[in-house]
Amino acid sequence: MKKILIFSGLALLLVGLPFISKLTDTRDAKQVNITSVELKPLKSSILASGTLAFREQVQLRSEVIGQVIELHVEEADHVNKGQLVITLDPKNYQAQVDQAQARVRISAIAIERQRLLISNLAERFERRKSLYKRKLVGEDSFQALESELSLSRVDLRSLQESLLQARAALDQSEDLLRKTLIKSPIDGIVIQSDIKVGETVIAGTTNIPGSTLMVIADPSATLTEVQVDEADIAQIVEGLGADIYSAAYPDTPLSGVVESIATVARRAPGQQSLSFLVKILLDEQDSLIIRPGMSVRADIYTQTSEETISVPIQAVLFEEGTVTDKKDEEKEDQAYVFLFQKGKAIRKNVEVGISSDSDQEITKGLRKGQRIVIGPYRTLMDLRDEEEIEEIETAEDNDSEQIDDSAAEDSSAIDYDTNEPDDSSADDNDAEIEQTLESEDSLDETALDIDY
Repeated sequence: MKKILIFSGLALLLVGLPFISKLTDTRDAKQVNITSVELKPLKSSILASGTLAFREQVQLRSEVIGQVIELHVEEADHVNKGQLVITLDPKNYQAQVDQAQARVRISAIAIERQRLLISNLAERFERRKSLYKRKLVGEDSFQALESELSLSRVDLRSLQESLLQARAALDQSEDLLRKTLIKSPIDGIVIQSDIKVGETVIAGTTNIPGSTLMVIADPSATLTEVQVDEADIAQIVEGLGADIYSAAYPDTPLSGVVESIATVARRAPGQQSLSFLVKILLDEQDSLIIRPGMSVRADIYTQTSEETISVPIQAVLFEEGTVTDKKDEEKEDQAYVFLFQKGKAIRKNVEVGISSDSDQEITKGLRKGQRIVIGPYRTLMDLRDEEEIEEIETAEDNDSEQIDDSAAEDSSAIDYDTNEPDDSSADDNDAEIEQTLESEDSLDETALDIDY
């Protein structure tokens, strides 16, 4: 009977052990991620996208209609200011110059002839005047000659004005002739050439732009043209620093400074919101090969802080403000974090400053080295003050434990292979085997007594 009670107790113990362990298990702490408060520089930035462009570039367009007879440079060639790059057929414009020169000569001849005529009339008038005084000629004859002399002088002034007009036409024709020789207006390189020998170029008009022949740019300075949303433009001023990331160097920032801000907002194609064109002048980047037209994104830093208390931005929570009874105004939202102290989450109110994409500045309430809860997000949102928590083991901790276990196994294997057999351990094993056999025999006898 005594053996039956013993076996019954053992069976109940084996069956109830899992339930007892669940009931006695007091581990109900929430699993959280924890990090330490650090000192680091922070930069608050505005993100914008755009393209690279040369600071100074010009499009060469023809002001006259003509056929290209010679290209003096090719794409990627360096040119100097005033260097001849394209020659158009000058035949028609040379003919116009010749005609204008002929008209100038004709006008000059006409003036010379008129002056001779006036000189002759003046002599005749003097002789007739003396005769008129002696009453040898009539008054009508004298007045007719006087009128003819006056008209001749008026005709001379008209011819002089005609000469000025002819000379102006000659200057215009010569200017058109000079425009058949297209020269570079700046020092730079040819970054685009859209014309070939034999093609005819068209001059621009009021409503129709002329043909683009070449694009010449000054490569000594490069800038970024980005579109900044109208909601953020108030924070942008000239002189702010910026980091530019191009597709060719996604992990290497190009530093620059805001050079200019557009005064008028424009709506980009395919977008509903308005944006402002902001130009950022890049610093010299001798080690990087950057080319205009590359797509880039810009982080324009509106505020900076050197070596300040900062925490991951997801660790900062906010409690909505309430309206006071005495003053009809809203309180500001209260920022707070959870400290990790003695296995509990302790709420700590803080004051915040600037923020970056990943970190938040804490101006008051924390000090370096304190440990705070940073996630998971759902757990952090439901966390309460003085609630029990424990840190989630990271992958690095698990890897280090696995490395320690494998090292221990390797060392035991090495001991087993290298050490000689121990007689005392063999005797202990034999004794354990005999004891096990005796216990099995006693169990069999007990079972027989129960059956009986």
